[in-house]
Amino acid sequence: TPLQALSLLNDPVFAECAHAMAARVLSSSSVHTVEERLNHAMTLAVARTPLKQELSTLERLLHDQRATFQQ
Repeated sequence: TPLQALSLLNDPVFAECAHAMAARVLSSSSVHTVEERLNHAMTLAVARTPLKQELSTLERLLHDQRATFQQ
């Protein structure tokens, strides 16, 4: 239900899981560039590499989020 989805998305466990996944991607010794990190994160999340369009969207999202956090 929509209420269940809203409730789950506000659960602190999701933020903790996202933090752990980010730490795993950033600490991986085999990925160094932004593109490699996004590919690795996508593979961990959905068990496949991103399509070119998805990678472009992820790069834009990363850029926008970095700008938001810098403010």
